[in-house]
Amino acid sequence: WFVNAKMRPGRPHKSGMTRLLLLLLTLASSCRCCPDKCLCSSDTVKCQNQDLVEIPASLPANTKFLFVTGNTIAQISDSSFPTRLENLTEMYLSGNKMEEVHAGAFKNLPSLVRLDLSSNAIQNFSERAFPDGGKLQVLNLSRSLNNYTTLDFFPHANLPNLTSLDLSNNDLLFLPDGMF
Repeated sequence: WFVNAKMRPGRPHKSGMTRLLLLLLTLASSCRCCPDKCLCSSDTVKCQNQDLVEIPASLPANTKFLFVTGNTIAQISDSSFPTRLENLTEMYLSGNKMEEVHAGAFKNLPSLVRLDLSSNAIQNFSERAFPDGGKLQVLNLSRSLNNYTTLDFFPHANLPNLTSLDLSNNDLLFLPDGMF
């Protein structure tokens, strides 16, 4: 507690408390904390084989590379990444037994260039999962679309910069017209 000539002893100085509160809020919003069950180093977060059921919500703001592999994350929704991660360029989500990718799933990842969803069990993939103006160039869906006979969602997905698509080892019979 602060004391000065104009205040009574024992009462907090309002501007001092305000500054302290602002400092705490600033530190919390720019958190560089490593989520539980994860390993972090500079701009990389690894949450591998930890029996996670969802993407950790409190990822460091400076995350550039994210590895969340070998868990049990059944779905990715528009709330899976609650804060905007401007620096995230590569994300690896393989082997998570993932079944659904919802609309807006990647809306808070504007710089995402490489996405690995391999070795999952995707049954529903929204054509609106990717944001407008997305930068995604590489998408790996190998060993993930075992219940699909065609990729109806894909021609309408917002992927104007896609240069590499891995569909190997899937049970696909047809690729829709206009896909390439």
